[in-house]
Parts: sequence; C-alpha cells; structure tokens
Amino acid sequence: MKRRRVLIVESDVMVRLAIEASLTDLGPVAFISRRSALAARDILHERVDFAFISASGADAGTFALARALMARDVAFAFIASESGDELPRVWRAHTRVTKSPRRASVQTALQQAAEDLLVA
Repeated sequence: MKRRRVLIVESDVMVRLAIEASLTDLGPVAFISRRSALAARDILHERVDFAFISASGADAGTFALARALMARDVAFAFIASESGDELPRVWRAHTRVTKSPRRASVQTALQQAAEDLLVA
C-alpha cells in the first residue's frame, strides 16, 4: 500500500497532533508539518496527497498555498473556526475542520475535499 503524504500547516502543535492521530488508522501516512504557509512553500515540489491549512492569521501566503495545491489537484481543508469567519468570503464554502478537530470530522473533511476535486 502506498504511503499517503499529508501536509499540515498549523502553528499549534496540539492541533497538528490531533489531526495526525485522527488519520493514523487510515493506513500508512507520512505527515509533513509546517508552522506557516510561507514555510510550506518548500514542499510544493514534492508529492502531497492531502493538506490541512490553518486559517488563523491567514494572509496572502495562505491563499497562494491553497491556490497552488488546487492547481496541482491536491485536495485540502482549512483548519478554521466553526463559522469560518476568519476566511475571506470566497473561501468560506471550502472544506474545513475546526481548531479542536475530532477524528470523524477530519476523516469526513478528507473525503469531502477529495470528492470536491473529482467534481471540479
């Protein structure tokens, strides 16, 4: 079975660990963690199967990363509040998980984002 590569862009270590723990039962996963979208730019030349991107303190770099992932057909979810108010209106309908992610919501986000890619 191919090892999935999941990028997690989040400055809060506890949130990153919660996401990782939520995905470990899905088979072999290699986690790539970065504290910011700027720090994640170095990973764009590598294979990434899915990404979680923090919306806290979101800036132009956050959305540039999101657009770069979309251009490469990489499914992703934002890590955001329940309302998604910290996201610009154009991104609010995008798949997201909350800052205190639960296993089911992380796995659902993974499925939903992958399905959205197939439809797009």
